[in-house]
Amino acid sequence: MLLFYTQFVSAQSNTLLLYGDIYYNHENQQSNNHEAVANSLDFSPGIGYQFNDHWTAGLEFSLYHAASKRDGSVNKSTTFSMGPFVRYQYQLTEMFSLIGHVNSQFRLTNLEKSRGFSLEAMPGIRMDIKNGLALNFFIGNIRFNSDRNKQSDTRVSRLNFNMGNSAGIGISKNIGLK
Repeated sequence: MLLFYTQFVSAQSNTLLLYGDIYYNHENQQSNNHEAVANSLDFSPGIGYQFNDHWTAGLEFSLYHAASKRDGSVNKSTTFSMGPFVRYQYQLTEMFSLIGHVNSQFRLTNLEKSRGFSLEAMPGIRMDIKNGLALNFFIGNIRFNSDRNKQSDTRVSRLNFNMGNSAGIGISKNIGLK
């Protein structure tokens, strides 16, 4: 599994926050007479406005594509998501800040004809390096998902709590507006 997270812009009032992440996963399973291959790619950019030294609000987008092949059968699925986010930053020292990022997204998936909604909160730490350049470390999340498959009229809800099991590392830079 490969996880790459890039983020541009840290906290300063009247700035534009651009960020995004890229996720890729490849899986290959082989047993006696069976072979299965699965690939998935997720690209998720976001853009927001920093109102003051603490608060940022904006929109996130996500395009997720998955393809799998098992014993000659091929399945492909594409999901588009978008929704608002809000981020709060609290300066601890000249170098370190706490970050709280909350987002919600609405999803549409083509293969299953499903629609969904998610709400997620992520804590993090920002480390300023030099001239507005910073590293961001996200250390877990709490997430609620609700999905409905229109073809089978199935509804699924999930609540996930993850602290320390996964992490995201980003780089940020302030882009000032005039």
